[in-house]
Amino acid sequence: MKGNEIIDRINSNIRSKMPDIEQVREKCLSQSSQSAGKTGAKNKKTNKFILKPMFAAVICMILITTAIAAAPFVLKILGSENISFFDTDKQVRYSSEVELIKQYSTEVGMTAEGDGYKLTIDNIAFDGTFLSVFYTIQKDVNIIEEVKEIIRKDYVNNPELMAVQENSKKAIDYYVNWRNLIGLEINGYKNDMFNKDSDMRETYIVSEHELKGMRRFIITEDLPDIFDIKINYISNDISLLYKGDKTVHAESLSLTVDLSENKIETLIIEPDLSAAITVNGIYDLHYYTVEHNITINKVSMSPLGNIIVFTEPVQSDAPKTFNNFYILDDKNHFYAHENWYLYNRDKNTYPVEFFGDITPDTQYLKLIPYNMKFTENEKRNNSIDIENAADYLPARFKYSEYGDIIVESLIFNDEEVSITYRTEGIVGNFINYNCLDENDDLLYAFLCSVPRYDKNTGLYTVNAPNVTMMNPGAENIKKFSIEYTKINLLEDQAIIIPLK
Repeated sequence: MKGNEIIDRINSNIRSKMPDIEQVREKCLSQSSQSAGKTGAKNKKTNKFILKPMFAAVICMILITTAIAAAPFVLKILGSENISFFDTDKQVRYSSEVELIKQYSTEVGMTAEGDGYKLTIDNIAFDGTFLSVFYTIQKDVNIIEEVKEIIRKDYVNNPELMAVQENSKKAIDYYVNWRNLIGLEINGYKNDMFNKDSDMRETYIVSEHELKGMRRFIITEDLPDIFDIKINYISNDISLLYKGDKTVHAESLSLTVDLSENKIETLIIEPDLSAAITVNGIYDLHYYTVEHNITINKVSMSPLGNIIVFTEPVQSDAPKTFNNFYILDDKNHFYAHENWYLYNRDKNTYPVEFFGDITPDTQYLKLIPYNMKFTENEKRNNSIDIENAADYLPARFKYSEYGDIIVESLIFNDEEVSITYRTEGIVGNFINYNCLDENDDLLYAFLCSVPRYDKNTGLYTVNAPNVTMMNPGAENIKKFSIEYTKINLLEDQAIIIPLK
């Protein structure tokens, strides 16, 4: 056989499907020992016979090396004993669910390095719907000083606010969370890295040169038992985001997830229900009326949460996708849901996460659209004194005629407002709170962020920066109240989703 033919045959073997590494090694060792035994008596006559075992060994080494190089980093989601992201005194997102998350996770330990950055993927959790990536980022630069420099650039035209922000721990934490992102690609499909899922990620500083983070992605596609993913670390310069520059500092980390041995119990309903719904709502403090033409494609109830997947064509005149609805079941149990969506503009689909456990005997879910209008400081609620809030708690506030909010704890200081509450009846997926003077007159009204739901306690927590401290008259804030909202349920447009 000529040299070129040998090379062609080797290349052909490499291009073919790689055999199991251990099988290759065992077979090669067996063949080598047998060939060596047969040629031992003949090597004095000629070198032809001794070339065969040598050539076989070379082929085997090429196959073994190539198989190792080509073999992906395979993860089997069989559970983790530890997820270092939760090893902190901080109250981080999903900390109450850590034991459940561990059951659907795996340890990774893969690392990629970029220009002054080192990204380590510590764990991945996946229950068929929610894929969470837990990671560590180490930087050569001082992380806190890096963030302060970004703050100074953002507030260069407002020196007073710049001074407050760069010395605010809350502001620094906020910037760290927004400017240390990871992107995900599954089977070649890139998940939108800059979508409105800000409340599904969290990052915190461990030291001047290290931070821990997690990001949870909603997976709406039906994936095979074995699939490939890539993870990137995205630029921490927020100005690049607005320019559409998704610069990656570290190399992509590629691995394969194997679910073939998992026992994940997920209930998936594909109702394919379509409806035209007309609602009045509020967006950017303006009222609007819009007709939504939606299709409910899927309802998924998995161990780590629930989602409803909608399809709605993009409307240039609609300020927002369909969001004005409540979710109840056949027992009139209410389920709060996310206010923001992970929006896929290519397919016009978006999933909505809703909170709470659905019992096996639940017959259906009902989506009830509603119209909404704030009361414009109409005094329907009691107020509590901020300095002595503990004396008033728990405090009940009327959210609307359909439900109440019971505030269990309130933090109201120079840096933040944090409200932890439970609900009775039907309550919206966001709340407005009022800052009042000593006479209960309104000074400021603010819309809180999407609530964080604790599955173990059934409590919701919303957080908002206390920007009132930078406004004239902030020193006159003495009282706190939840704003009453006028709700008009549109029962005639309700959608029933059978679960049986």
